[in-house]
Amino acid sequence: MKEKITEQLPQAQPTITPSSQTSTWILIVVGGLIAIAGGVYFGLGTAKRFEPVISDKQPKPTYISQPIPTTEPKPSGSIIPAPSGTPSPSPDTTDKEEHVLDFSDTRVITENDLISLTPWELKVARNEIYALHGREFVHQDLSCYFDNQAWYQINSGYTDSELSILETTNATFILNYEKEINSPLINKDSGCDQGNP
Repeated sequence: MKEKITEQLPQAQPTITPSSQTSTWILIVVGGLIAIAGGVYFGLGTAKRFEPVISDKQPKPTYISQPIPTTEPKPSGSIIPAPSGTPSPSPDTTDKEEHVLDFSDTRVITENDLISLTPWELKVARNEIYALHGREFVHQDLSCYFDNQAWYQINSGYTDSELSILETTNATFILNYEKEINSPLINKDSGCDQGNP
């Protein structure tokens, strides 16, 4: 019998060349440097986010160009006379311009401006916004009242578009306030001959 002679070849060992070892180390070192650089970058960025912001520049204050409402109590009773048959203005008031709210065309009206007014004064305050532009009134009480004001002149071409946005806003605000307090004079014409409505 012939014996089979098999030659055993040595198993092939992976060969590592010096150039592949060097490139592996280069990749490891570069990767490590990138990781360190990323950590430093993100670490510093996080620290800056939590750092308090200190500025020597203070914001400039904003000033509102509105007069500050006074807290002086208004005199009790009606500021303006209610309509009457034959008005007899005093010599002091004929030359003076009298308005319930003389600022209704220059600043926003607030509830504090209206709280102490009578229902008649509220009705006049709302309608004097229109009267300043010459609106003619259907209600006799308003017509008689404004006819007696030296500053009032009827404008035959009057339209509501002559009012500024501020005036329209103020007239609406007064009307809503009259509704809120259930003023009896919102849609009532008390006439020229009536006493204090």
